[in-house]
Amino acid sequence: MRIGLIWNDPAPLQSISLGYGQYYRGFSALGHDVRVFTLDGSGEGFGYPVAPFRAEEAVDPAYWRSKRLEAAFITTGLGMTHLLSAMRAAGVRVINFTDTDGLIGYSVHPLATLKRMIVYYTSWPMKMRCLKFWLQKVIFQASAFDAETLSSLTLSEIAVLSNPETQRLVRDYLFRQGRRDLLDLTAVIPAPVHEQFCDAEVPSTKRNVFVAVGRWDDPAKHGELLAAALDQYYRSGGSAEAAVIGPGGEALFDPLTAQFRRVRYLGHQPREVLLGLLRDAWGIVFSSRWEGGPNAANEMLAMGGTVVGPPIPALVGLVDGTRFGRVARSHRSRALADAIAAEEAAWDEGRRDPRCIARHWRAVLHPLAVCSRIMEGLAQAPSERRSPVGVR
Repeated sequence: MRIGLIWNDPAPLQSISLGYGQYYRGFSALGHDVRVFTLDGSGEGFGYPVAPFRAEEAVDPAYWRSKRLEAAFITTGLGMTHLLSAMRAAGVRVINFTDTDGLIGYSVHPLATLKRMIVYYTSWPMKMRCLKFWLQKVIFQASAFDAETLSSLTLSEIAVLSNPETQRLVRDYLFRQGRRDLLDLTAVIPAPVHEQFCDAEVPSTKRNVFVAVGRWDDPAKHGELLAAALDQYYRSGGSAEAAVIGPGGEALFDPLTAQFRRVRYLGHQPREVLLGLLRDAWGIVFSSRWEGGPNAANEMLAMGGTVVGPPIPALVGLVDGTRFGRVARSHRSRALADAIAAEEAAWDEGRRDPRCIARHWRAVLHPLAVCSRIMEGLAQAPSERRSPVGVR
């Protein structure tokens, strides 16, 4: 089957964490003819051949018909309906990579939508302008947003979601919208990790180290929460080492490294260094306000560690109660510090087996396994959902 990997965003494809390279290799290993298409200017440095398209070409069925694709994997954010309509008209079967945590809709989750807008503004005048803009969205545009979301799903044959909690929230949204016909469209298929995280040796025991990975100048990652939680964790007698990785965290974490000798702020690190850190660490700690499908969490699980973080859907769905880590009781620093200490205790008491954890998740997260499950879901899509136009 000829499959297109579509990136319809101006952000450079090689800079994102969604792992298109893993999808390329996974689908190729299954014997498919994989082609990559990116919005003009966003495919440079990707590492595989890329066909750029202009914005106006993306919504033209003739353009996609000329590429003779049979299926397309597209990151949509539950939008991009003009692009999906063009593909459907060209006879392309749509694999909708939703990249959502499930808290969608101004009508169903209004406060979640407000939080995601307002955290990017620091001054009160700008926050008030944001609040006014959000109110206008809620009052006048909620129905239009819902229509776009539902159209994005209706035009797809399979909607890929990162974990069971996200699926539960999306299905609840569809139920509230009266679209029970779309419930079976959703499929829980986590994003794949790089093969290195599935092939590396996992030790039988872990060191008393945890990591935190993020772009710490991004308000969504909530680095302030992590810094406060680390401060409380160590003041309460925490003994694990903390390795904080990622750019933009100097102002937050350099003071902690001066105060607590067990804290290291390492900044940006290449994959090979991260691989070694995850091999040694018992877990990864998040402080995010929200996540879609956190790639670093998947990498930690594949390396036999566990996950700790706030009670956001993406993490609730990963840890499975306390089977693969735990979520804090709230978004407060004391709660996160307590969750770190509780997970450290689970490792100290021998209640975690890194090789067992890795074996479970590698079978789920390897690119070949992920792409196999996507193709199985596509094959099982009801015939009435399939594109009405044959490939030309």
